[in-house]
Amino acid sequence: MYAKLQNGMLRSAPKTVTWKGCTVNNPSADKLVELGYKPVRYTDMPTENVEGKHYESTWEETETEITQMWNLVDDPVYPEPEPTAEERISNLETTTGELKSTSDDIILMLADFIGGEE
Repeated sequence: MYAKLQNGMLRSAPKTVTWKGCTVNNPSADKLVELGYKPVRYTDMPTENVEGKHYESTWEETETEITQMWNLVDDPVYPEPEPTAEERISNLETTTGELKSTSDDIILMLADFIGGEE
């Protein structure tokens, strides 16, 4: 494959080019090189696993080719999703039940404290 590196992104050579004023379909490697395209060399991603990190592909350009490189980077941290309406209702029902039980216990303790129980 032949391509150009533009702003860190690989741009593949088109199937049709204009070369010396002529339209050429499926241009040869020589024509692509003359138009500024370079061969692309792909490399295997490292197989080493590192907790909390992953590999991202980048490109390095030399005078004669573009080579794929791999950088080890931190995994992204995603925020916790907002609870759904059903989860919020369930949490509210649980909290309401806990508050009712606690208030009943407090009422009984106060009744004992002020002598309401004989």
